[in-house]
Amino acid sequence: SKAFAGCSSLESITIASDTSNICADALDGSAYYNNAENWENGVLYIDDYLIKCDTAFEGEVVIKDGVSAIPSEAFKSCAKITSVDIPESVEIVYDNAFNSCYKLANVTIPEGVQTIGCSAFEKCEALTEITIPEGVTTIGTYAFGDCISLEKIVLPKSVIEISHGMLSGCRALSEFIIPDHIETINSYAFYKCENLTKVVIPESITEYGEAIFKGCKKLTDVTLPQNIISIPSEMFRDCYALENITIPESVKVIEFSAFNQCLSLEEIKLPENLETIGSYAFIKTGLKSIVIPDSVVRIDVSAFDSCRNLTE
Repeated sequence: SKAFAGCSSLESITIASDTSNICADALDGSAYYNNAENWENGVLYIDDYLIKCDTAFEGEVVIKDGVSAIPSEAFKSCAKITSVDIPESVEIVYDNAFNSCYKLANVTIPEGVQTIGCSAFEKCEALTEITIPEGVTTIGTYAFGDCISLEKIVLPKSVIEISHGMLSGCRALSEFIIPDHIETINSYAFYKCENLTKVVIPESITEYGEAIFKGCKKLTDVTLPQNIISIPSEMFRDCYALENITIPESVKVIEFSAFNQCLSLEEIKLPENLETIGSYAFIKTGLKSIVIPDSVVRIDVSAFDSCRNLTE
């Protein structure tokens, strides 16, 4: 960070061919930085290395051909750019590359990209849809977090994991059918997707994080896979509208606060193989009655606390 910042006599720079990521503020205030000839369409380059975009730049950005990586924070807080044209030569979009580009509405990720870093497009509030091309294998945590206008995202078969918080805060996302090539959903993946109403989880999922759908206030309909063994902690916490969910017979554990404050959940059939109901699992739900199967050997503290409609 700021490796050559303020070097007022530094006019020429040669970068080693194996260099992949240069901090966006590495040259701030240097003679090279202040030379307008080193900028193209609002973007600072060293040969084919992209350094950063001018945060005051407005409109469409066209990244020149030959660039192989978009560095960390290169476009962060470029609040006035509306569109980005990424060339086919780009292979990696680093962490926070486009974070807080509030007006960025159009971006096409080319097929050569393999990695999208953490928070790469976080808080791109004007982005309505995104297609991740085949070949991308890694999408970092919170990559599209708080993209409040995002209505549609398409994941390729090369992506097998939904990362921590990847779509958290995507308030415009109303329906998401998780592709059957996904194997892992990490914690907070859909946290506070407040307009999400329907979710289908495929049997390909083998690993679950915590609080995956926490705060999805309008979620009403969930389809769980028939091979799920445990309902993770806080998975549906604060899903106030959830009223339709069938817990498969494969489930043996309902973990901590799994259905905490599911206010609209009036009935639920517990599976015959269930063994453990975790603490606060159904606290403050709308349950009117519940049948505990004989298989249950443990009910933890306050599992059904404050279920005011529960009569039997």
